[in-house]
Amino acid sequence: MISRVNAWTLLYESSPALRNTIHAETTNDPSNGMTLLTDLHTWFGDFQLAFQATDRPNEYKVLTFKRATTVEPLIPDKVTSINAAREDMSLPSPVLLHCHCVKAKILHASGMGKAVEKFMREWEDLKQGGPML
Repeated sequence: MISRVNAWTLLYESSPALRNTIHAETTNDPSNGMTLLTDLHTWFGDFQLAFQATDRPNEYKVLTFKRATTVEPLIPDKVTSINAAREDMSLPSPVLLHCHCVKAKILHASGMGKAVEKFMREWEDLKQGGPML
């Protein structure tokens, strides 16, 4: 089992830009948050959905790595981040979105995306008390 310290070390070694962006104490910062529809949030967490920066500030191309007819009509070609109602609230961090996007591309180009999907399904089954297949 990987420890929290080892997890942060692995994260920083694989994505050095994160070292100055996120720490255990700042994981709940608004720059590490984003509001998505439930299905899209699940896809994002499972690396099935990622946001690739365009040449315009706060505009991203939406990348999907799996097909689902119920969700895909909800996904636009581009998403523009806009400020929240309060000016003191941060937009999602471009560094965090970039690192997530790179990891999603690697997972799916290498075929590891399927292994991650299987692990996530088993984890959800385990959390809900169901059988692991």
